[in-house]
Amino acid sequence: MKRDRQRGQAAIELVACIPIVIAAALMGWQLAAVAWAGIRAEEEVRRAGIAATGRPGSLVVVTGEVAVPGVLGRSLEIRSRGVVRAP
Repeated sequence: MKRDRQRGQAAIELVACIPIVIAAALMGWQLAAVAWAGIRAEEEVRRAGIAATGRPGSLVVVTGEVAVPGVLGRSLEIRSRGVVRAP
């Protein structure tokens, strides 16, 4: 009888842990999406800086914005800014 109770308790504990595991996985996914958007914003600024260098010795300020995919994608954007001096 005691063994049946322990099995039942273990099953309940497992079911209680499932939402915690799902929430942790979703937070990890969102963190990865934010990091990926940051890398994309940096690359966008780098490309814009290379394309914008015109006159030698001139300073060019370039900016880039990238929306974060996922749950927060509608309201979160990563902005990046860079200053480029043309050689």
